[in-house]
Amino acid sequence: MVGGVLGLSLVGVAQSEYTVMLMDGTNISVPGVHTSASCSPSSGSCSLDGTSNFHSSTVTLNTNTGVFTGTLTTNQCSNNHYGYCALCDPPQYLTHYHQASCIAVNLPSKSGPTAAPLRGPVGWTTYGVNIYGPEEAGFGTGNFPKPCKDGSGTCPAGMDVPTCETSLDDLCGASGSKPVHELMLDSCGGHAMPYHYHNDDACDYDHSASGHSPLIGWGLDGVGIYGVFESNPNKPQVDACNGHVGEVPADSGYGVPSGTAMYHYHVSNSAPYTLGCFGNAGMASSPISQDQCKSLYSTCDTGFSTVTAGGESWCYDLDCPCFDGRSDSLGRNTDDSNCGLGPTPPTPPTPPTPPTPPAPTPVPGPTPGAHCDRCELLVKYYCSHPVHTCLGCAINHASQWQLAGCTAGCDDVVSAACEATVMV
Repeated sequence: MVGGVLGLSLVGVAQSEYTVMLMDGTNISVPGVHTSASCSPSSGSCSLDGTSNFHSSTVTLNTNTGVFTGTLTTNQCSNNHYGYCALCDPPQYLTHYHQASCIAVNLPSKSGPTAAPLRGPVGWTTYGVNIYGPEEAGFGTGNFPKPCKDGSGTCPAGMDVPTCETSLDDLCGASGSKPVHELMLDSCGGHAMPYHYHNDDACDYDHSASGHSPLIGWGLDGVGIYGVFESNPNKPQVDACNGHVGEVPADSGYGVPSGTAMYHYHVSNSAPYTLGCFGNAGMASSPISQDQCKSLYSTCDTGFSTVTAGGESWCYDLDCPCFDGRSDSLGRNTDDSNCGLGPTPPTPPTPPTPPTPPAPTPVPGPTPGAHCDRCELLVKYYCSHPVHTCLGCAINHASQWQLAGCTAGCDDVVSAACEATVMV
C-alpha cells in the first residue's frame, strides 16, 4: 500500500534512533522507529492541503495471532486538509504548518497487556500520521501557551484534550474570557507538530458508510485500529484499552480475509478516544477492566485535579488513561467528585426558621473558633487562578472545606493564599 509519491523502496533506511520533541522540549524515543531517507518529501514544510503526505507499507495481518506485522515508512505529513477550527470565531482553516520527517516504523514493537505511552505515538494511521493517547502535556503551565484569550487559565499535564477544552468554557468564562480553540483539536481530530491525533481521525473515512468502520491504523503492538462504528450507527462495547473481539471487514491490501474475528481497537468520541492501553491481542482475548488498566500505569492514583464543566465537577486522575466507559465526550476516571475531601454529607432536613434576632455589630479581629490550618493547601490545590477568580472558587468550595480544616472566619488567610498562589 503506497500513498503520496509512489514506488520508492526501503533501500537506504538510516537506522538512527527516532525521538519526538514534546511541547516542553523533552525528547522521547519511540520503540521500533528509526529515521529513514526513503520518503519524498523527507523534510521541509508539509502542505496544508494534504498533498505532501508520503506513506509506504509492507504491513500485513498474521491470521494466526491477530497481529499486523511489517514496516510502515512515512514522512508524517497529514494526508488531509487539516486545521479546520469549527469553534474559532470565525470558524476557519488555521495555518499551523508542520514539518516532514521521514521514519520507518516496525510493527509490532510492543506486546500487551501493557501501558501505552502517555506522551508521543501509541500508533499510526494507515497513511502514516501519528496517533497519540488521550492525554496532553498541559496548557498554560511552564512555557506552554495559556488557553484563555485573556492570557489566563491552565489545563494540567495528564488531562485529556476534549475534557480540557470543555472545562475551559467555565474556567475562561469566570474571568469574562473565552478558550483559545486554536490550540485544541481540529475537525479531523488532530493538532500541533508533529501533527497527531488524540481523537477519532474523522477525515480518514466515510462516517455515513454502512457496516463496520474500516481499518484506519495500528497500535505499536500491531493490533488493528478501526473507525468508530461496529455496525453503523451502532458503536462497540470495548474494554479499557478501547478494544474488543469481533469480526472485522475484509481488507485484501493488508491481508485480512473475509470473516476474520480478532481483538481490535476502535477510535471513539468518548474517553479514551484512541488507546487507553495495549490489550490482549489474539483471535480470542480477555478484556481489560478499568482496574486492570490502572494497574499497568505507575502514574495512576498519584495526582489529581478537579474538573468543572457544564455545571458538574469531578475528580480527574492525571496521567491515568483508564476511563469508566461512559458514552459522553468527557473523560472520567475516578468515582470521586471532590479529590479526596471525602463525600459531601447529605443535607439534613431544614428545621423551622426561628425569628431573626437583630444583627450584632461586627467586631474587628479574627473569628473565634476559626480553623484555618489547611486553607493554604486547599487554595493551592483547587483555586490557582487570578485573584478574583480564586476568591470566587474558594467561596464555591466553602461547604466542603469546612470539613477539611478551613472553616468560616478564615477570609484573611484565604485571601493571602490566593495572592501567593497567583504570584507563584
